Amino acid sequence: MTDCRGTPGYAAPELYMPYPKTHKCDVYSFGMLLFEILGRRKTHYSNLSEPENWLTRWTWEMFGKGKLSELLENFGIEEEHREKAERMAMVALWCVQYLLDSRPPMSNVVTMLDGGTEFKSPPNPFQHLMSATIDLTMSICESSTYSVSKELLSSTLD
Repeated sequence: MTDCRGTPGYAAPELYMPYPKTHKCDVYSFGMLLFEILGRRKTHYSNLSEPENWLTRWTWEMFGKGKLSELLENFGIEEEHREKAERMAMVALWCVQYLLDSRPPMSNVVTMLDGGTEFKSPPNPFQHLMSATIDLTMSICESSTYSVSKELLSSTLD
């Protein structure tokens, strides 16, 4: 691959960076497709309010608050299908990890979706955004006359 290819919003982050392109790009795209199926809509709508406009981020935030079932209810998923939908959301969050080494191979994705294996909760797929915000804020704070401890700054941004 010499040029950047892929559908915006479905293409893995490494497709736009000078990193090797691997089969994990397809895992990322599959995760985005799972989000579309769950939410019954496109993954990004700029005309919606935060956080609903970015489906992947909204799912992660609701999962972090322990309100994933509430989110799935909002998507119109009936109670009898909620357990499968929660599993699907967890698999999707694993698939869209920013770092390609954090994404499972597709064979594991299929096994997780089938319910053939238990798996742990996914890490924050947006951690790279959090650390970039902290780094930027730290550089601003370090260049000013005010001093802020890194621990205090991290806790307020979380």
